[in-house]
Amino acid sequence: MFLEHDPDVLADPAHGIDLMLAAAVQDDMLTAAHDLWRLRSLLNNGIHLLTEQLINAFDQVTQLPGVDAHTAQQVRDTLGRAVVGMQMHDMAEQLIDHIQLRLNRSTDLVAEAMFGEGETAPPEPMKPCPVARDDRQGGGVELF
Repeated sequence: MFLEHDPDVLADPAHGIDLMLAAAVQDDMLTAAHDLWRLRSLLNNGIHLLTEQLINAFDQVTQLPGVDAHTAQQVRDTLGRAVVGMQMHDMAEQLIDHIQLRLNRSTDLVAEAMFGEGETAPPEPMKPCPVARDDRQGGGVELF
């Protein structure tokens, strides 16, 4: 990433960063962070509704006439696998957190480069993304 390569270049007025460009980049990063917050809200509402409906579906199936314990267990197992699929929500939450941290950090770096005073220490490198995979096959997902 440009900002991570050489923060001293950003602070050196000889290299210059156009103030309007910096403001536009900062505005875009803040807008993206807000959009991620909205995405998190949509994901949370969707997962809540889905969980609620899976519970209701199980309750309704088990109350149907002629549903024995074996059939009820099969339905429970099927719905349980659907809930495992909802772990993607946890992974999405972690990706959102990581992206928001990166955007906030970049926004701060742009502001510091444009308006900061005096010497500043180079920023700490970002930790790698906490989600190591984009699927859950093989149990290789690092959720935390």
